[in-house]
Amino acid sequence: MKNIKIYLPIFISCSFLLGTLAYGIRNWKSHEPIDHVQFWIVGQAISTFNPVNVYDKIEQTQVRKEFLWKSETEDRHSLLSKTIEKRKDFNLAGTPFLYSVFYIFSSGDYSIDYRNFRIFCLLSYFVSIIYLCRVLNFSWLTSLLFPILFSAFFWPFKVDIRFCNVNQLQVAAIGLFIYLQNNKKIGIRNFLSGLVLGCGLMFKPNIIYSIGLLAVSWFTEGHIRRLKVTTGGIITGVLIAYLLPVFLFGTQCTWANWLPRFQEIVFRNNYFNSSFLGMFFVIRSTWPFELLGAALFLIVALAFWKNRPGHRDEQEIRSTGSTEILSIGMGLAIYILSGPLVHEHYFVLAVPLTLWMLRPTPIKRGWRNFLTLRHFLAALSIIVIAPLFGIELARPWHPNLTSYMGVLLLFTWATRCVLLNNRVDT
Repeated sequence: MKNIKIYLPIFISCSFLLGTLAYGIRNWKSHEPIDHVQFWIVGQAISTFNPVNVYDKIEQTQVRKEFLWKSETEDRHSLLSKTIEKRKDFNLAGTPFLYSVFYIFSSGDYSIDYRNFRIFCLLSYFVSIIYLCRVLNFSWLTSLLFPILFSAFFWPFKVDIRFCNVNQLQVAAIGLFIYLQNNKKIGIRNFLSGLVLGCGLMFKPNIIYSIGLLAVSWFTEGHIRRLKVTTGGIITGVLIAYLLPVFLFGTQCTWANWLPRFQEIVFRNNYFNSSFLGMFFVIRSTWPFELLGAALFLIVALAFWKNRPGHRDEQEIRSTGSTEILSIGMGLAIYILSGPLVHEHYFVLAVPLTLWMLRPTPIKRGWRNFLTLRHFLAALSIIVIAPLFGIELARPWHPNLTSYMGVLLLFTWATRCVLLNNRVDT
């Protein structure tokens, strides 16, 4: 009887988790891979049609026509043909390293590559959330429930599935970084974790604030050696990611062509209107976004400095990896609030900070671990970010208004936790 009480909840949780995985697979099968086809097609286009510059709009139009003609000639009912036909306009704004990674792991068959990408994204996303939960001292039962919450009931995840973007992979990379940091059996774990961050930065630069806050938190806590070795890994990762596209694509897909193209897409297509600042102002340059990001970063950096050894409440109990998850999560929140290009699926990146806010409180016992104001606000943020049961209150005014309010709530309360040394739990 005792074994039944132990294993039955875990069995039920695993069943729900598998059901959620099946739901995710059914969901992505019902949508064309709108963004994925752009990631996949760059390397194939360079090796097949030899364009001069894939970031040039005229070249992109020509590449689309060539691939559409080729796919329809081979099989007009193929997934590639249907996807390109639906995607009327290519907006290639990904980094050269992102396209390099997709090219390296490509088999040449789009249907197979798409299936493998989807399965890998789902599994790595779920495993990463479970691992982050365990690092934050959640029980196994609770850890198995969170992937269900952040998938079946999480609107940004559903949008990420619909567009087939890479935000799930970024959450998985965060889990890999924390795993390497905590695995003492690996002698060069700090270097390898830095390598992951460096490659992640060049894959998609929206983790730049996370790396900065991680460095600040380690510096203020006196982890200088860890900071130096990890920085070496980051620099190595950046160099590898910078040189790989040069080796694979030459001058056809360069970093010098990427940045102007990214800025052109953001402001020409009015994508900045979906940003946090774009809700209130008409902006035609990147400096307001950079200024807001720098201001938010400075606020958190000063909070970490105030909380440095000698000024910290020693009653606060930190689990291994908790500070790293907090730093990375707050850095991602800064990007969401200050980035010029933030779509709905970017809010998947709020998952690490939400988990940190929901972590069990060491001061209390049993179910009272979760009855604090911090947990209430974190739960409220989840509801705001992901309108449960299709309740989308802010749609008449702005597509991402409730999501931004949720992230702002998470960011503000996390900053308060750092400033007050987490005494809000008492």
